[in-house]
Amino acid sequence: MGNIIYVELYKTFAKPRTYIGLIAIVILIALIQFGFYANKDEVGGSIRSLMGEAITVENLSLNGNMVCYFVMQMLYVHLPIIVALVSGDSISGEMNSGTIRALMVKPIPRWKLFFAKFIANQIYLLIVVLVIYIFGLIVSRLLFGNGDIAVYGDEISILGKEELLTRFTYGIALSYISLTVISNLAFMFSSFMENSIAPIVITMVINIVFLIFGSLTFELFAPIQEILFTKHMSLWIYSFELNPNYNEMYKSLYILMIYLFSFLTIAFFSFTKKDITQ
Repeated sequence: MGNIIYVELYKTFAKPRTYIGLIAIVILIALIQFGFYANKDEVGGSIRSLMGEAITVENLSLNGNMVCYFVMQMLYVHLPIIVALVSGDSISGEMNSGTIRALMVKPIPRWKLFFAKFIANQIYLLIVVLVIYIFGLIVSRLLFGNGDIAVYGDEISILGKEELLTRFTYGIALSYISLTVISNLAFMFSSFMENSIAPIVITMVINIVFLIFGSLTFELFAPIQEILFTKHMSLWIYSFELNPNYNEMYKSLYILMIYLFSFLTIAFFSFTKKDITQ
C-alpha cells in the first residue's frame, strides 16, 4: 500500500497544475501583506477609529495576527477552486490518458488504488492549509509582530495574543475539514468522467450556485439552505468566537461530515465498479 501511495503522490506532484494553486496562495498572501505594510499608518488609524476611545487595548494595533485573520477571511471563499484543480483531475485525468486502465488490469485491488489516490489528495490538501499557516500566520508575525485582534460579530470581542496561536491552529484544522468536502466532491465527479476539466468546472458551479442560493433571504428556502454544505464552510470562524455556540459548531461539523463521507462512498463504488472495457 505504501508503494502505491508513493506512486500516486509522485504523479500528483509531477503535474504543473498541482503547483498553480500553491503559488497562487503564496502570491495572494504576499500581496495582502504588502498592502498592509504599505498602508500600515492608515490601517492603524482605521482600527482606532472603529474601536473608539471607549476601548483601549495596548496591543490592538496592526500586527501579524490581524493580517492572518484577514487572509483567512479572503481565502476561504477562493480555496475550493484551488482544491478542485487537483482532486477533480486525480481519476478522470488518468482515464483520459488511459493510464488508469493499465493500472486496473494489474493484480492490484481497486480499493487500494482508490484509497491511495484519496490519501494523495488529502496530503495535497494538508500542504495547502500548511502553506496558509506558514505564510499567513508565521511570516505575518515576523513582518508585523504579535498582538491582539478585534473580532466583529454580534459584539466586538478582543482576543489576546497569548491565545491566538491556539485559535489559529484550531481554525486551520477546521478549514481542512471544510475543504475536504470540496475535495471529495471533485473526487467523486472525477470518478464518473474521463474529461479532466469537467469535474473541476462542475464542482465550482455547484459551489457557486449553493453560495448564491444560500444568500437568498426568502423564508421558503430557509430549511434547504440550512443543509447546504456551503452554509457550513466557514466552520473555522467558531475558533475565534469568545463564547462559541458549540451546538451550532457541532451541527455544522456533523453536516459537513455527512457530505464528506457521502461523496467519498459514492466515489468508491463508482471507481471500484467502473467498466474499463469502454
